[in-house]
Amino acid sequence: MVPLRPSTIICPVLVFSGVLWIYDVGHSQLYEVETAAILRAQKEAASPASASHIPDQTTAFRASPIVSAEALASGDDQGIVESNFSVVDSLRDSKVPENEINRAALESRYVDFFYGEMVDGGFAQFVGESEWDSQTVAMVRKGLVDLKAFRHLELFDDGAAIVAAIDPKELQQFINTPQPSSKDPVLRKLSLIDRQFFDLNDRESLVKLNAAWLRQQPNLIALSPEALRNELQGRGVYLPRRDKILAKS
Repeated sequence: MVPLRPSTIICPVLVFSGVLWIYDVGHSQLYEVETAAILRAQKEAASPASASHIPDQTTAFRASPIVSAEALASGDDQGIVESNFSVVDSLRDSKVPENEINRAALESRYVDFFYGEMVDGGFAQFVGESEWDSQTVAMVRKGLVDLKAFRHLELFDDGAAIVAAIDPKELQQFINTPQPSSKDPVLRKLSLIDRQFFDLNDRESLVKLNAAWLRQQPNLIALSPEALRNELQGRGVYLPRRDKILAKS
């Protein structure tokens, strides 16, 4: 057997090593290019511009008040007002922010809340149940303006003046008392407008004004029970889904 010269052994090894080196360098460069492309894609996905493809449904949610078709067709004033109230509270219970709920629907709901408390227990009960929350008071007042229930608004402002004249500590104590005594001085003061309210409501029904205003909304939507359930479910669950999508982008 003829022994191989060192050059005969070394040359192929060098050639093979060179090929491996070229392959490794090329593969490394390709890997770097691919990695850079992936990183760029991730960066672009995280940018605000790329998130714009995610549909923002808040505009659609603000667009229209919704009531049941049955309530609208019945012609019953209390029915359509209660239907709107139910829809709005379903959305609120589903954690849909109030600024993403139709404004007319919200105002109608707050006015009906005020009306219900007045009928059930008078102005003192409204103050206690609402805790005289500034947002609630503002929404009731705005609703009365938009319903053109101006005499009711005047009486509501008379009640607000009574509240303002009560010592804040006494008012808070009254609000914190689950069942205040009929002899409670704060309750007696707040009840001063109750008779006026009922007399006024006999002449100008707040429910009728509320129902008429809802029917006047040009974008009012009336849905069947099944469609209403689907709509409420869709509007109620969209928000957490949207938050998850934005968090991943």
